[in-house]
Formats: sequence, C-alpha cells, structure tokens
Amino acid sequence: MKENEILIKAADTLDESITTLKISTTETIIKRVPKHSFWGFEWGIEEIEEILPKTEILKIRPATLRTMVRISKLLVGMEVGTTPESSADYIGWALGTVCDNGEVQAKIIATAIHNQKSEVPDTLIELILDNFTAEDLWNVMQIVLDKLNIIPFMNTITSVKSVQVLKTEKVSPTETEEIIASGEQSEVLQSILGSASITF
Repeated sequence: MKENEILIKAADTLDESITTLKISTTETIIKRVPKHSFWGFEWGIEEIEEILPKTEILKIRPATLRTMVRISKLLVGMEVGTTPESSADYIGWALGTVCDNGEVQAKIIATAIHNQKSEVPDTLIELILDNFTAEDLWNVMQIVLDKLNIIPFMNTITSVKSVQVLKTEKVSPTETEEIIASGEQSEVLQSILGSASITF
C-alpha cells in the first residue's frame, strides 16, 4: 500500500472514531431593559437576569501520546483500596472513594476531551462536575478508555524489545545467508514475532 493511501486510511479511521457528547445545561444572561414610570416615561435602565437552556457539544477523539501519558498518570494515582467484606463498612469506604477520586475522574474525562498540549481548562472540569451523574461518568469513562487504546503502545514496546534482542543475537554471516536464502526464521526471531501482536 502506498504512503498516501495509508495516510488516507488513517484519516478516515480518525473521523469515524470521534465520539460526540451533548450536555444539556443552562446559562444566565443579563438583559438591559428600559425602566418605565407610572406615567409611561422611560426612567433609566434595568438589568434583568434570564436563565436560558444551552447545549454543550464535546468531542472525544483518539488520545494523542501526550494525552495518553497525562491520563495514565491520573489513573495510576487513583487510590481505591480493598473493598471491605462487611456491608456495614461499605458505605464509608464508598464515600471515601468518591471524595478521593471524584474530581480526578472528572479531570481524566476533561483531559480526554481537551486532548491538546495546553493545560486542561478548569471550566471544562467544572462543567463535568456540575452536569455528569454517576451513570454518565461510567459510560463516558468507557469511551475514554477505548480512545486511550493502550494496546498499540504496548505493541510498540514489544516491537522495540524484539529489535534489541535481535541485535544481541550473534549469527555468523554464513548462517545469515542460509536463513535468507531458505526464507526461514531463526528460533529467537520466531519466538519474538510469535509473542508480538502488531496489526495494521
């Protein structure tokens, strides 16, 4: 496959993997209206607050490497502990887990949505904290983890490790020529490629 065909295929894949979230919220606007006296004359300007419905459109794209690193650090830093065996202790444990990790999970989702080099805006984190329910959090977190897609990254590590092992294997020029001519792989190479799960 030619290079430009690979790029087109990759671009199509990215477009298809964008997930759009719609959040119904409200916004407060200030309207300036003229005041009227009892005699029908205008007397100054009055400011009136009006609450209007608003829909926030958020998009989750496949995570960049920088975003993957940021989210991974947040996930590793989460402390859940061991689930208590006693049901009497469960509520306290669950509430403590919410206190310790609620804002962290909001930041994880915000980081996935932001997906840029700059810092995640606090307003985005606040939007998630104020509008997501626990069920919303669960559903969106599954999407975030899917976009994180750590498997190709691990495949890359496996591939790099394989190259390092190959470099340390000592094969004589004669053996190399025989392997190339026969089209066979060395036992070390077979074991390495057998363990890697790289797909395109």
